[in-house]
Amino acid sequence: MRPGHSFVWMMLLARGAACPADAADDSARRGAGTILDEVTVEGTRYLTKATVGGKVPVSLREIPNSISIVTQQRIEDQGLTTVADALANVPGITVIPNDSSQSQYKSRGYPLALMNDGIPAYNSLSGYQQLDLAIYERLEVLRGPGGVLQGSSDPGGVLNLVRKRGRDEFAADASMSAGSWESYRATLDVTGPLNANHSVRGRLVGAHQERDEFVDVMHASRAVGYATVDWDVTAATTLSASLTSQHSRTTAPYIGLPAMATGELLDVPRSTHSAPDWNQHRWEIDDYTLGVTQRLGSDWTMKLVGSYRTQSQFFHDGFAYDGVRASDYTLPYVRREYDYEYERGALDLFFSGPLQLFGRDHALTIGYNVDNLDTRYGGISLTSPSEEIRVPFGRPDLVPDFDLPYDEGGLTETRQSGVYALGRFSLTDDLTLATGLRMSSFDVRSRNIPPAVASDWRQGNRVRNEITPYAGVVYDINRQLSAYASYADIFVPQSTQRTADGSSLKPRVGGQYEVGLKGDFFNGGLSASAAAFRLLDNNRSMADPANPGFFTNAGEVESKGWEVEISGSPGAGFELQAGYTRLDNEYVTASPSQQGRPFDLLEPKHAWRFWALRRFNEHRAAGLTIGLGFNAQSEVSVDPRRAQPGYAVVNALIGYRVNEHASINLNVQNLLDEVYYARLGGTNTYNTYGPPLSYSLTVRATF
Repeated sequence: MRPGHSFVWMMLLARGAACPADAADDSARRGAGTILDEVTVEGTRYLTKATVGGKVPVSLREIPNSISIVTQQRIEDQGLTTVADALANVPGITVIPNDSSQSQYKSRGYPLALMNDGIPAYNSLSGYQQLDLAIYERLEVLRGPGGVLQGSSDPGGVLNLVRKRGRDEFAADASMSAGSWESYRATLDVTGPLNANHSVRGRLVGAHQERDEFVDVMHASRAVGYATVDWDVTAATTLSASLTSQHSRTTAPYIGLPAMATGELLDVPRSTHSAPDWNQHRWEIDDYTLGVTQRLGSDWTMKLVGSYRTQSQFFHDGFAYDGVRASDYTLPYVRREYDYEYERGALDLFFSGPLQLFGRDHALTIGYNVDNLDTRYGGISLTSPSEEIRVPFGRPDLVPDFDLPYDEGGLTETRQSGVYALGRFSLTDDLTLATGLRMSSFDVRSRNIPPAVASDWRQGNRVRNEITPYAGVVYDINRQLSAYASYADIFVPQSTQRTADGSSLKPRVGGQYEVGLKGDFFNGGLSASAAAFRLLDNNRSMADPANPGFFTNAGEVESKGWEVEISGSPGAGFELQAGYTRLDNEYVTASPSQQGRPFDLLEPKHAWRFWALRRFNEHRAAGLTIGLGFNAQSEVSVDPRRAQPGYAVVNALIGYRVNEHASINLNVQNLLDEVYYARLGGTNTYNTYGPPLSYSLTVRATF
């Protein structure tokens, strides 16, 4: 189905679909175990409670880890439309574009893991297109390992995407946007009760976007539809379900520029595109959830949610295989086509509630989750030296299109499951212990399938009953300030590389130590935090010097640093989010060529995030909104010949609320038109310019 027509199809189909919800209760405090569905904090639009550190929403001050929130209000204020847009504004997160439809996301030297409404999704964030931000209530980011709830994942952190839910009062929001490079976008969000006694609540969200880019030729379209229904079957039981469908297509996607074959960056305009105009990428996502929330006695709650997602990725492209040759300014191109199908089934079951022990209130959560992922692909790759096509740089139109039958095929099955327990124990009026434990199993196997010659299963990493502990303490210094310390274990199964005795490599293990301060100010409207961390990643794969072709568990990486963040409202009409991150990471034990060198070349040592907004509600300026911010970082370098000096990108907003139902916003990105590379790559590609000065004008109506 053509993406241009999918918006109408999804809006019609979504009318009967539904989504998970919990029982609403906004009174959770330290030691309470009630599950909340609508998490709101009076007095600020940029600050809310979080569930990413556990299943129960609590204030950021109560979590002994570094947490950031991107609320729906922040998304609307800055006109953010993708997960990449949102995470680029989060302190401590580096967004590394792969192409115009998907990116890598890193923190503390490692990729972020993903949760969808608290359900772990193994290996599904970096390198995969995510759903449009129109369907999300907020994004929660935990920096550092999240293994107790997540299971196997890199220790960079966890992104929890929290979808919108139906409300028991009618509300509607519609917007239309137009901007640079012929960008057009429309959204619709309608929610309310579906029966007289409000026991059935629904929500319907749709968005459609068409846009070109600052590079020549490229065009992208995306349409998403989302529906949710919650049904209070009884006073104690709520059933929920949801349907999400997204279709996107990109013609001549931008994957960056090549460099000179000798390594230097090209001196060309930002609009330069090195891809043939017949290149295309397509993504389709269909996601379904079904859940039940059962309110038990004594304020205990049981929640069971199952999800099923299919995601397809198709790419048909030609791209540079090496850099530009200085003698004749030509470069070689190769071509490929691949069709991937990802099928994921996941389930999460947990019980949560309060405990009374030794005369004090505590909270306990115990649960089980499973995540099964099947990846199938077929394709053809014309990448041998005899299949290279050498053309002058700037003439990708000379690379011929192709249509050939596939000769490759593969299937990989990944299975992950675990039982977990999390407790929050009030040791004294001022001291709380947060501790948890997970026991995980992990299994991966793969084989060739037609049109390749079919093969037997090849067993990858298999782990049984791996224990992942977590512990933290929070001490309330006074009513506004708390100190905390925490330790989190890491567990990362490795690849199919083998040791000299034929066995699989053991999983990577290690842990993170973090200490910090958190405070709530201005009557709880503003949250501030400062943290220092040290992360050790052991058992990494290293080539076995005594047995060429084999590997050992001898590698070690250290990542350390500190960060500060402020978020919320320092006063009526003001909103603020700002942060600074210092990061150092290096190979402690590695091959001679890596020893002592930086581990992650694409994350800067220093990074700043700042956004401030003022809403005027008095006198002649009533209705006016002004926002200003910047994202800045220090130098990054992947090679002495390819480096990006430090830079800052300034963004701005001016808006006007016409009346209680209508508003208009003008967002300007890269206000000073800074020229910079958002990513540095190899000599063939991924040297990606950041977008130049651009604008978007949005008209919004709410009822």
